[in-house]
Amino acid sequence: MKMARFQLFYLALIPLISGYARSQEITANDLTKLPQFPHKPRTFILTDILNEPDDQMSMVRYLTYSNEFDTKGLVATTSISLPNETHPEAIELIIRAYGEVVHNLNKHVDPNETFSPAEDLLKLVRSGPVVYGRQALNESLSDGAKLLVETLEAGSDPLFVSIWGGANTLAQALQFISTERTPNEAAELRSRLRVYSISDQDDAGPWIRVKWPDITYIVNVHGFREYESSTWAGIGSADNGAANVTKVQDDWLTPNIRIGPLGEVYSKVLYGMEGDSPSFMWLIQNGLNSARHPDWGSWGGRYTRVTEAEDINERRNSSTQYQCQRLH
Repeated sequence: MKMARFQLFYLALIPLISGYARSQEITANDLTKLPQFPHKPRTFILTDILNEPDDQMSMVRYLTYSNEFDTKGLVATTSISLPNETHPEAIELIIRAYGEVVHNLNKHVDPNETFSPAEDLLKLVRSGPVVYGRQALNESLSDGAKLLVETLEAGSDPLFVSIWGGANTLAQALQFISTERTPNEAAELRSRLRVYSISDQDDAGPWIRVKWPDITYIVNVHGFREYESSTWAGIGSADNGAANVTKVQDDWLTPNIRIGPLGEVYSKVLYGMEGDSPSFMWLIQNGLNSARHPDWGSWGGRYTRVTEAEDINERRNSSTQYQCQRLH
């Protein structure tokens, strides 16, 4: 929807050593063939839901695509705009609405690719630390961080962590792994992470990237809270006036989307529509993209290196920093 302005991105590319990655190795360097995906991507959502309406909107969107994913966690978090509270009950409310329509969703998919029962998804709902940012590092491990650690340890496939708010649940999990596991074990667990953060919405994300630069981490870096400078906003913005925005406004959304039990919990637009959706839409296998090659582009954007210079700073070089997202 949006031809992006140039923005700064960090994407720390690390060796993809899991079975999921190896399954793509055959076609990774052969651009005449589509990548192979024998497994659904494992996903883990961190959301500052009730901070603003777009988190609820993106949660509805996620659930309507959830048969494309192997969902491992749905965690309510804090952020700069929601610093001292989390709302897992808001996630549960949307899942229950989804439960009323999941039988209809399953009428339109292959019998082998059905949507999960609402009861299964409700078991994945947790809360992250109920404090802002790095204050969480002085708190006991939250239920959300515990689930994240357990998920990382449960399988070697990449775990795609979508951060819609603050990153302190991830920070807690990484700190726990660093102190409670051997250096080799901790490095192996970090190698399974694929993070996509909708900007930095607390001070935990930058801390993570400095402390563990080996983590694959996509983020739009700009002035703090200057979200109008981000390119993920292109999913619902007019940009230079060239985009057709009629489908991302309430006049269209209300009669076409806000119908039925699930549509009724799709919130009204306040600042923008579904600003968090690019964090998982890039994983939808539509035949055009590969999570192994973020520079190919996807429904979640396109990512390219920051510079050709050999050294950006003491922690990263041209192979680990990326810039320019295009969101069409």
